[in-house]
Amino acid sequence: MARVVVVSTGERAQHLAARLQTHGCSVDEPASAAQSAETIRARQPRLVILDTALSDADPFAVCADLKAGAASAIPILMLAHDDAVDRAFTAGADDVVTEPVNEAIFLRRVDCFLSR
Repeated sequence: MARVVVVSTGERAQHLAARLQTHGCSVDEPASAAQSAETIRARQPRLVILDTALSDADPFAVCADLKAGAASAIPILMLAHDDAVDRAFTAGADDVVTEPVNEAIFLRRVDCFLSR
């Protein structure tokens, strides 16, 4: 079972985690964006899902920090609106799924990363 860390908040985090678990992933959800690096270091996931709709941090700064440290070798898939795609890639995201999220495309991209 592939381990995935979901960095998101509220109902969105719960929905993503539930969908990934149904898809066969083991999911960890840090309690806050600030705890994401610690969770990633401890759990060593194969993929990080990072939501740009974070309520407790700047998601682009979180992405850049993760790529500079805890997740330097772990792919980050960001969820972002069209107008934030460039910022997501500039921050270090390996791929972006645009909002509103098409669940089939999201899961295909997850599968692509997990099959590497």
